[in-house]
Amino acid sequence: MLLFASILLSMISIARSIGRTQSTAVEGILMCGEQQARGVLVKLFEDDTLTPDELMDSAETDSHGKFKLSGSADEVR
Repeated sequence: MLLFASILLSMISIARSIGRTQSTAVEGILMCGEQQARGVLVKLFEDDTLTPDELMDSAETDSHGKFKLSGSADEVR
């Protein structure tokens, strides 16, 4: 049993090291019709294939509807 657990942990470590780190950033102005959307929570998620999507960043739009988000996450596909 201990040998199995050791092998499993080793395989997980190897799989995690195969992944790559991806980074992204986005900025913009959120509009609702012709109006700038103020005070709206904007979220940036990583789209994962094998694991649940991961929240990378979030921010509220300012008084002009502007937002700026950035983040990075390890990716294994």
